[in-house]
Amino acid sequence: MEERRQPAERRRLLDLTRSERGEPERRALPGIERRDLEDREPPLPPELDGAPEDGEAAS
Repeated sequence: MEERRQPAERRRLLDLTRSERGEPERRALPGIERRDLEDREPPLPPELDGAPEDGEAAS
């Protein structure tokens, strides 16, 4: 029985460590990472975006 408890206890300890560091639970990471990246990255300037500028489209 104790062998079955060890992995569960280990997971609980890892979760406690994550929460102590202020990190979310492992299950929540993918969605949180995507939102963080979207919030932090500004839109690309037109010259890097690949869209033609107004002056370039007319020429």
